Amino acid sequence: MNGTEQEEKGLDQIHSSNNENYDKAILTLSSTGFMFSVAIINFIDGKVVGLSCVYGAWLCFILAISVNLISFITGNKATEHEKPRDNNYAKLTKWLNILAGILLILAFIMVAIFAGLNIN
Repeated sequence: MNGTEQEEKGLDQIHSSNNENYDKAILTLSSTGFMFSVAIINFIDGKVVGLSCVYGAWLCFILAISVNLISFITGNKATEHEKPRDNNYAKLTKWLNILAGILLILAFIMVAIFAGLNIN
């Protein structure tokens, strides 16, 4: 194995590790955020406002988890091909991962808005 092949193998390992950590973070943060947003409602005294924000956040958390789980399937399909990075499954997996991150961020924004509206 020459220097270029070793470098490519090292980069592939870093890429794989980063993807694995990203997937774990999406699942952990989405699950925790969902439970946190449910708990917030129990601590609100008086009239609750902005429920549409928390419902939207729940939808985004659930979709982020679902999209992330689907990306596991497409990621596995991508590795079945000779060139895992150059096939449609790899491209789909990349976009699913981006979408999961966007959904997670939107969910946290909606939870923050909901909490802000209900702080006495």
